[in-house]
Amino acid sequence: METGTTTTGRANLGGSNATLLLGTGAAIFETRARFPTLSDDTEDYRFCAGFVDAQAADATDGVYFRYNDNVNAGEWEGVAVSNGVESTLDTNTLVSANTWYKLRVVVNAAGTSAEFFIDGSSVGTIATNIPTGAGRETGYGPTIRKTAGTTERTALLDYLYVSIVPTTAR
Repeated sequence: METGTTTTGRANLGGSNATLLLGTGAAIFETRARFPTLSDDTEDYRFCAGFVDAQAADATDGVYFRYNDNVNAGEWEGVAVSNGVESTLDTNTLVSANTWYKLRVVVNAAGTSAEFFIDGSSVGTIATNIPTGAGRETGYGPTIRKTAGTTERTALLDYLYVSIVPTTAR
């Protein structure tokens, strides 16, 4: 995924902004990503991967990983946001250039807890601001969005996996 050369360039791969409703069954998002060049103060970008409902701005509803050099000193951050109110998790995992990261978000069936995994290891759980209920639908996928500078930035993806196993028959 490449941002292009505008200060607001972006790219995403995923589903519509209102495709999924968390809390209707166990939900899993997983991808493997790496960045040839990290974000910095002059060529700044945000990368989000998980259940997100926006590509051009910060998510209003979602549960996802976020990377930006200005967030937690360039570490992966777990995020749960419902109706614009955010809860965050410091994973204490620094993002390095040219390193593959397997990112996995697991939201329990009731939508009351989200666990975050990096390279197969749990890095923490968030139990607040998980979007559930009518009007809190979200989408899925990774997205990279420039916030400063005009040099193209790239996120490389190996695969994308999304699953929701409903608790009630359809």
